[in-house]
Amino acid sequence: MRNLKLLAASAAVALLTAASAAGAQTYSNGPQTDDIYEFGFTDSQTYGEVFTAQASGDLSNFTMYLDGAIGGTLYGGIGVWSCGDSFAYGCGVSSTLSNSADVAADHGGAYTFAPDVAVTAGTVYVAYLSVFGANNDGQGTTGMPLGSGGGGFDYFVWNNSNGGPSSTSWNYGGDYGNGRLDLTISNGGAVPEPASWALMLVGFGGLGAALRGSRRRAAAAATA
Repeated sequence: MRNLKLLAASAAVALLTAASAAGAQTYSNGPQTDDIYEFGFTDSQTYGEVFTAQASGDLSNFTMYLDGAIGGTLYGGIGVWSCGDSFAYGCGVSSTLSNSADVAADHGGAYTFAPDVAVTAGTVYVAYLSVFGANNDGQGTTGMPLGSGGGGFDYFVWNNSNGGPSSTSWNYGGDYGNGRLDLTISNGGAVPEPASWALMLVGFGGLGAALRGSRRRAAAAATA
């Protein structure tokens, strides 16, 4: 019976291993390389980073950064970008997928949001922080840390128009680099690694053999 329990535990571990292979993948363009200014109500009201999704799945959370507090409130969002991974004037948001509730813009550092929206590998999106339409009373300005490009991180954009982040035409400064962005895509359809399959098959195979042996012993005892 003890061996049977051990084999059952092995099979459970194999399942957990396979599940982790089909779990979440975080993408980041850190560490910080520089800064860009000024973000806030009296200057640029929306800062964004255009990115190409590297996997299909659920974009469960993303994090953008500010250098300091600005007061008032801000929000974060995800939109489908109307252009590709190279900017052209007239690019903007073709469809807003998520806007968070307002949060206090009371600190420098990370601002994390959970949009829980579906993304498709190869499709271009924009993640942004915005104060457009938020509580701007006494709001100041600050900078946004910049990160590296490549690996799906395309370019930094900002929006000074009255349309806010849903505007179909944003501003661009390719020479400014990339806004710092971390994002997590949960890919429930991922295929487990071969080693995970092997471990799972061994665990279940051993469990099946033990169950058959247990049944034979029980049958022998019943006929003795």
